[in-house]
Amino acid sequence: MNPRPSATPAGGELRTREVGGGTSFHASIDWMVAVLILGAALAAFTYPVLKYDDPWVFDPYDPEFSPAIFVPVFLFVYGGKHLVTAIRGTLLRRRFGESVAHFDNTAVKPGEALRGVIRCPVHFVPTGDYEIRLQCVQKISAANGNLRDSIREEQTIHVSPQFADPRKGIPFAFTIPRGALSTTVPGMRAIDMLGEPGDEVRWILEVKAPLKGLNYYAIFGVHVIPASESAA
Repeated sequence: MNPRPSATPAGGELRTREVGGGTSFHASIDWMVAVLILGAALAAFTYPVLKYDDPWVFDPYDPEFSPAIFVPVFLFVYGGKHLVTAIRGTLLRRRFGESVAHFDNTAVKPGEALRGVIRCPVHFVPTGDYEIRLQCVQKISAANGNLRDSIREEQTIHVSPQFADPRKGIPFAFTIPRGALSTTVPGMRAIDMLGEPGDEVRWILEVKAPLKGLNYYAIFGVHVIPASESAA
């Protein structure tokens, strides 16, 4: 599929909205989380070593054995996951710069079309199609009280690199389903079409393309307003 941005409607100038990519922001958050968790893991490992002569007992049948020895291991693994993601985000930023999404409208409602282009300041030639995915993600409260992400809507299109120059714009076109949830601010609860309450909702637009070495990737936020509202 090779979507193309819509033309300016008759009778007025098309209002557009520019949204910067979130790769750098996410990389910064991952760096911060990785440093905090790995620091806690290091402290959890070194404190018993400094305080006790024989801090770690690995024999589960020994009376001195404590499951607490697995805490530093868990923290190292969890912190390492964020460290890998942070390094990848930093490499993406250095390789491709900051991509920008240009939307044809300042806001979109359920049942309307979401069109625009994604521009990257760096030229590259993918070895395959661009894959652009639109998702509606809602945080759901689990029975244990934890929050998890649930994908409520998802659409994917593919754009041939023959029809798209990343510096001029990679075109996309989606239709927001009627009855879809609208974007909420963090912490705000949403009401779905069945009247059931849920946690905060966010819409994201992702684009990726295969390359030799590091693949291209960028992510953007999409603002979906309720059908009863009008774009400011």
